Amino acid sequence: MPSLDFTLEQQRILDCTSENIIVSACAGSGKSSTLVEKAKREILLSRPWKKLAVLTFTNKSKDDLISKVNHPSIIITTFHSFIFENLFPFDPQVSDQLKEMFRVEADNYTKWLDILYNKKTIVGSKGKSDFVLEHAIKLCNKKNVQHFFKSKFHAIYIDEAQDNNIQQYQLIEFFIKLGVKILMVGDANQTLYGFRGACSNTFTRYFHDNRFSSYELKQNFRCHHIINRIANSYSFPDEHVYEENMGYFVININMLNQVVEKLVDESIVFLKKTNYDLSDHEGKFSILKDISFSPDLDDMVKKIVICLLKIKFKANYFMYNFLEELQIDIDKFNKNEIDFFKNCIEKYIYENGNSLDGALSLIGFSELNNQICETYSSLSQLEETKNFFQNTNKHVTMTIHSSKGLEFDNVILKRDDLYHNGELQKNNFYVSMTRARNRVLVIL
Repeated sequence: MPSLDFTLEQQRILDCTSENIIVSACAGSGKSSTLVEKAKREILLSRPWKKLAVLTFTNKSKDDLISKVNHPSIIITTFHSFIFENLFPFDPQVSDQLKEMFRVEADNYTKWLDILYNKKTIVGSKGKSDFVLEHAIKLCNKKNVQHFFKSKFHAIYIDEAQDNNIQQYQLIEFFIKLGVKILMVGDANQTLYGFRGACSNTFTRYFHDNRFSSYELKQNFRCHHIINRIANSYSFPDEHVYEENMGYFVININMLNQVVEKLVDESIVFLKKTNYDLSDHEGKFSILKDISFSPDLDDMVKKIVICLLKIKFKANYFMYNFLEELQIDIDKFNKNEIDFFKNCIEKYIYENGNSLDGALSLIGFSELNNQICETYSSLSQLEETKNFFQNTNKHVTMTIHSSKGLEFDNVILKRDDLYHNGELQKNNFYVSMTRARNRVLVIL
């Protein structure tokens, strides 16, 4: 993206000369382009021997960024790989020929360290603690480590920072004290790892930290600019707002036939408040009922169950999609562990296995095994679950909640569905609007 194409929001970040920067970036706001351009400009301000590190949570993110950056002084890697490469070598008892067995989990740091030193093996961590990070923090007390980071790194950028846990923030504080510049980019509304200790509240608190300059990227490039503007206004215009037949349109329910006929070749979603409100409107829409979970179920259980259901029902959803959706760093595992994980999942789904404990232990969620298996077992047998994942109809109706993360050419919604006790539900309003690429059609 040439500099002339950057928005004013992006340009402010690129021009900022502060030591530390934090950016809240909504989905589709061009954060990757901004991050890459900022890194390219920042490294020009560095001493020639220093590096700039960009830390990501997944291999997919890492590979995407590497494809956009070609500079010998910019290192793009995952958080754990960065630790293995730059901190673990300062522990004389750590072998440079370590094995990795993340499906084995240590109960506490002492046991984890004993396995690391005596069996030359890195194992997983039970609970919310991450013993790799805990060990890294202890190594940061060494004077030679501090001297190394001061001399080697000009800046460290952290992508998807809303998923940082307390230990990662401790490392960030260590970098700041050494004078390494920090840039964090994230979206507190998209925290995935609350169960594993992710602290979106801590990310938000940095916005009020006077050591940081804070910025927001609000513009969603996936939507037509008129839709994006209205989505950020949190208000319903009473009349059409459009250009070249795209934008925001006011309709009444009697116009539904006309709308569907006119947009027959484009995707349409009619968003509703609840499953009970869904109707096919005389065959115009396929009903995709929301996947119903128990209200007290952990968010990570829901996420893993949905991934399992996608493997079972979707044609082009594979094991690496599963790991990427859960932001599992595939670099942590060797080929045997990946094969083990794949075989466990496939046996459970296709051969009616009784447990996912082996696969879940490998990725650090063994304590959720019973909840996941019970929930998956009940949902996978429902016809409506199969319909939800295998639908091929371009015109569908679903709840606002189940539309999160999806995109359609056109969105139809009722204004009244976005209010509760006379108050606009802002999150639902924004989600509803930003599902549309081309048009939002509102029934007033």
